[in-house]
Order: sequence, then structure tokens, then C-alpha cells
Amino acid sequence: MTEPTSFLENEFLKLGIETNGCITSLVNKKSGTEFLASDAPSGWKLITSMGEWREHQVFDHANAGKVTLEGDRAEIRFEELTGEEQARLDITLTLTMTLQDEEIEARATVENRSHETVREIWFPFLSGFRKISAQASDHLALPMTIGAVLDEPAKNLPFGKYVNQGGGRFFAYESWPHYPLPYPGVASMPWMDFYNEEEGLYLGSHDSHSPTTALLARGRPEQSDFQLGIGRYPFVAPGETWASAAFVLRPHGGDWHAGARRYREFAAARGTGTASPDWARRLAGVQGMFHIEQNKHIVHPYSRLVDVFRANARRGINLPLFVFSWFAAGHDSDYPEYEASPKLGGRDALRQAIRTVKAEGGRVILYTQGRLIDKQTEYYRRLGARICLKNEDGVEYIDEYSFNHGGTVYPGKIFALACPSTEEWYETLRGQIDLVMALGADGILFDQIAGEPPFLCFDKSHPHAKPDMAFDGKVRLLKRLQEYAARRDPEFIIMGELACDAFLSELDLSHGYSTHPAPDQTRLRFFPELYTYTFPAHRITSRGAATIPALNYVFAAGLLLECFQPLPPKEAAYLDALIKLRVRLSRFFAEGTFLDTDGVRVEGEGLAAKAFLAKDGEERMLVAYQRDGQACRAKLTVDGKSDTWEIIGPDGESTKRTTPAGKPMEFEIPAEELRVVLVR
Repeated sequence: MTEPTSFLENEFLKLGIETNGCITSLVNKKSGTEFLASDAPSGWKLITSMGEWREHQVFDHANAGKVTLEGDRAEIRFEELTGEEQARLDITLTLTMTLQDEEIEARATVENRSHETVREIWFPFLSGFRKISAQASDHLALPMTIGAVLDEPAKNLPFGKYVNQGGGRFFAYESWPHYPLPYPGVASMPWMDFYNEEEGLYLGSHDSHSPTTALLARGRPEQSDFQLGIGRYPFVAPGETWASAAFVLRPHGGDWHAGARRYREFAAARGTGTASPDWARRLAGVQGMFHIEQNKHIVHPYSRLVDVFRANARRGINLPLFVFSWFAAGHDSDYPEYEASPKLGGRDALRQAIRTVKAEGGRVILYTQGRLIDKQTEYYRRLGARICLKNEDGVEYIDEYSFNHGGTVYPGKIFALACPSTEEWYETLRGQIDLVMALGADGILFDQIAGEPPFLCFDKSHPHAKPDMAFDGKVRLLKRLQEYAARRDPEFIIMGELACDAFLSELDLSHGYSTHPAPDQTRLRFFPELYTYTFPAHRITSRGAATIPALNYVFAAGLLLECFQPLPPKEAAYLDALIKLRVRLSRFFAEGTFLDTDGVRVEGEGLAAKAFLAKDGEERMLVAYQRDGQACRAKLTVDGKSDTWEIIGPDGESTKRTTPAGKPMEFEIPAEELRVVLVR
């Protein structure tokens, strides 16, 4: 292992630094754990232009800086840089690392006096992660969609769909393997945590804005280790200076929950976001509806809205109708041009169906698109081509969709992607709110707006300052749309699709994705608790949960229950029961806080138990279930509970029980059921 040149140390931490900025040691002094063990350390990397060359690399190991230690702060200053092919660059790079009690705050400053542009910076970028402890299993918490966990990352990085860039294979989102896990969008939060059950290391980007940021996780098979870091895209032009926000490294006791709490603390400083109307906060779920397919096949008339609402009411269910493809062009066609279908009776028929549902106590949310521009529309020719996202060559990014049912023609539709920073896109989405309100709906869904890749936009006619700031503009876009809608109707809601913390803070709820583990997942697991624990007030629907184990999982994780696809009778009846139970327990789901496993000890093979805290701060709810759906005997211990507790089944029947002090609560869980336990 490489010996460091300098140490930065306090009572909690010890950090080893070389003159080239490589981090050779990171020790948690409370546990004695060394997180880095490598003869090939790293600390940073720059990508600059070099004439027409767009990926000129500047490596840490090829440069020597001056290290200055002052108390708890280390500064490494490189007055000029040497890149590939011995290129000399008149660029000053200053890296600072400051010990703040139990964490390290790292920052970078680039002063560019050269003729080139500093395109990327990887910092901090650490190598040498192997095992935290030989006796425990390691995991890497990743904010892929609303959460994922990669088991034994030293063995399993890269996993599945990776991106082969930057001299190695970085972890990438499985449905978007074009570049490392990017925030804001594909990554729902800009932090990672390497942990076992006893301790871990948090790595987070703490920027009050939302610049495009890459979470870098790369395996090094030749070193039997892996790397973690953060990539930024500042595009520092000649004559400019750029200073990063803080990057935080925090060793901690306990598992990933400690990292989630640290990021939650930072996010709270940015503000609380939108204040949703009471009916949205109390939702148990949503009822999906579909009318016209992309191939123009009519699935249901508008009157079907009333039929479905009344069928739900007969079963004791009242969910907002979440209405897709109500427009004449069919699903994923002609965006952002919308017209009620003349074949279904036009606006009058749709308006009448919505009016009837609302008169009988229901609510309706109408779908529109928040990102896509159909390239064959007049809107695209008139305006969309100018305001869409552009790459470095001035060419628009595209997305394509085909919803085939019987045929195989692909793609069905090709779309440009609106730049969310443009004023014209705000005006377009504001017009969609006007349209939906005119139809009588209670809310609007802007599809894809709460996620998807945060492309770098190079169109200089757009108002974002730099290519990486285009999606910071989406936060302002959503704030403005909420303010506009609230002025017109305080009860109106704005819904998104997918999940990203910067955007969900400005939305009332979101149509989720990857909300529960697949039955055959190995090594990489969808893990929505990562998000719902970090942001328990954000409301996300349980997309695609269609089996009883999946329904138990999403109910326990605090997600809204989504009725969309037809379910077999047994599963449909169970979903109805869970919806009613969620309404009954709204003091936890709507007003309380999701605690995940905080304060709970579980005994039982395959048993899971998730906790919620009521608004009164005293009463707690546990949701216990067997992961594989088998019957089992559960033993639960809750910190500080009283001896008397209540157990409730999915049928709503409840029983009061008493447990002697110091003993766990014990009860049977039948096959394919969950149990709710209420304690004080």
C-alpha cells in the first residue's frame, strides 16, 4: 500500500494525502477501519479540450502540487497541470479537504487561464475499496431510480448494464447504459453508501442547485477492488474560474440509514418544497385508466371513467382516476398537442364524465407529457426544434417509443426532448394546466418529468448558464407551475412520473418505477426504502406490484397503492383490502413518518418488519410480512414500547394483546399475508 505524504487527523478521522492529490488512507478512528487499501490510489481526474480533441485527460498521478496543512484543513494546489502527451496547461487546480468532526468536506476550484475548456472533473475519486470487515457482507447503496443495493461490490462491480467509458466499466442504470449513473433524474439522489450492518462510508454531493452529476462506481478486477467518486461537468471556459459546492465523505456506525439521514439533513436546508392540498396528502393510491392506444385502437369510451369509479365505490374504494391516453392521437403520439377524441364524443363527453365522477365524490387526474416533443407535429416545426435539448454538435437528443400489441414495426414514434430551462417550455406546460382545468380535472400528470437522463444541453440560446445546469432549471420550472396552478385552484395537484428528490420536492406525487424487488433479483436489488426513508413525505405510487409478496412489500415501504393492470381475483381482493387498511391507518401513512427498521428488532427467517411513527410522536405502527409469502411465526421487539399492543390483519380485524416487559411480541403470520402491529 502506498504511504501517504501528509496526514489530516482529528479524534474521529485520519486521512492520508499524497502531493499529487491521491487519497491513500481513510480511517474511521472510532472503529479502527481502514476503508482504502491499494497500491494504485487515486484522488481526481480532469478532462479538458485540446484543440479539436474533446477528451484530453489530466491524471492525478502525473502532477505534483503543494500541500498545505492548517489545523483541520488540507489544501493541495497545482499551479499548472500536465496532461496526456506531456501537454502543459495554464490551469490552477486547488483541492481542499476539511475535517468537520466526523466527516470530510471536499471542494475543488479551477482557475482556467489556458486556451482550452475544462469539461469534466472527477473529485473526490477514491480507489482501494475492498472489504469493510472480513466477517460481514458488504453492500453498496445506490440511488438508481428510487433505490438499489448491490451486494458484495468488490466482486460484483460492474454489474449488468454498465457503461464502458473513461478507461473502465462504470455502473450504469440498466435501462440507460450510456453513461454513469446521473443525477438529477436517473439517480434519484446524489449520494452512495458503502456499508455492512455495523458501519459504512457515505459519499454525497451537497449542492443547493441541481447540476448534472455522475455517481462513479467502477470495479478494478486487476486490483481486486473498486472505486467510488463523483463526476461534474463544469465546462470552465478560458478565462473563467469555477468553484464546486461541497462533497462530503462520512464514515459512520450502522448501515445505510446513517448515510440517508446525512443526506436528508442536507436536503432539508434547501427547503421543504410544495405544500400539497389535504386530499393529495391523504391518498391511499390511484386508479389507472387507458382510452386510446398508440396504434389508435380505442380501448374504452370516456363513460368508462364513471363505470370504474362506481365499481370501486361498490367495493368501498375511492381512488383518483389517473387517466392516460384520453386524447385523439393515442398514447405517446403528437405531444404536446392534445385534443379530446371526436370519436369518443370530444371535449363535451370527457368533461361530462369528469363532472359525474366529481359529483359522486371522486377525483380525476389527466395525463399530459412533461418532456417529449413529437417530431412530426406542427409544434415541433414551429417551436420545438428550437427549444429542445442539443448535444455539443448542435444536434437534438431523441427518444423513441413503440407500444406494439400485434405487430413488430419499430419505432412507433420519435421524439425530441424539451429543455426544461426554456421559457417557452414553461408556457407550454402552463397551457396544459389550463387545458386540463378546463376539462374539469383535479390534477395533471406531467409524464417523465420527475426523472429520466439529465442531458447536458449545449444550446447557448437557452437561459441555462452552462450545459450542466439545464436540469436545475427544471426545479424552477416546477416551482412556477405549482405557483400558477395554486393561484387558479389551491386544490389542484401536479403529478410527475419517476423519482428524483429535486423534482419531487416540487410535486404532489409521482407515478413510481422499480418500486419492488423482482422475484429473481440477485446481487442487485431494487430497494425503494432507500428513497422512502430519506424522503418519507414524498408520495410515490407502487408501479407494477401485481403479486401478493410485491403488494406486501410496497405497502410496508409506504408507497401509494396503484391499481392499473387487471389482477387475478385473489390479488385484486387483497389489493382492495390493503387500500382500505391504508385509509384506516392514515395517521401513519398520510400524517406520520416512515422509519423503516429504526428501533425494531426482528426474529424469524425471511421476516421483514417496517416501522412508521404517528404524528403524535408516540404511537408506532409495524408492518410485518414474510418475504417469500410463506407462513411464519414472528418475534418483534420495539424500543420503548408499552406492554399492550394491537394486531390487525388485512381483513381489518384487530386484537389487543399484552406482552410481559422485556419479551418480544410474538404472533403468527399466515401464508401470503401481512400483519400490522400498533404500539405505544
